Amino acid sequence: MRSSIAITLLVLSAAAVAAAQETTAQDNRYLLLATERTRTMQQEIDDAASQGFRVVTANRASGGEVIVLLERTKDRVRYRLLATTRTGTLQREITEAADQGYRVVPQAMTTKGDEVLVLMQKTPDGSAIARYQVLATERTRTLQKEISQASLDGYRLVAFTSGAENVAVFERDIR
Repeated sequence: MRSSIAITLLVLSAAAVAAAQETTAQDNRYLLLATERTRTMQQEIDDAASQGFRVVTANRASGGEVIVLLERTKDRVRYRLLATTRTGTLQREITEAADQGYRVVPQAMTTKGDEVLVLMQKTPDGSAIARYQVLATERTRTLQKEISQASLDGYRLVAFTSGAENVAVFERDIR
């Protein structure tokens, strides 16, 4: 009799713990990360992604911090955070990541000082293949001309930010 009561109590305790964990997981639908260091942000995003979070948006905050908002999903996604002050370097790094199956997260491009930060994601199948064109200029008239040409070339705007320069990232599927 005592052993059946003990077993019942053990089962009820386990069920209560499981219910509490499920409630906590549901309560933590969103996760907010904030840091000043790019390397730290990459590590924190990787940790969050391994727990089932997906990047929703990124933005700069006062004091030099970058804030990234993530949402819990069932998908397992990998991320690459690119940060550079040079447009040519950004174009090269986005192209290299795209060749490995990464795509720009549309709401996750921002600036930090003179740096432009771009988050790219890779889904488990890694089959998303796209080409990118990075446009950057201080002059809005020049940017308008470049945007028009990119559109005529079959690209669509996926990310835009302003800092030291206006930076636009255009994407074109190549399937």
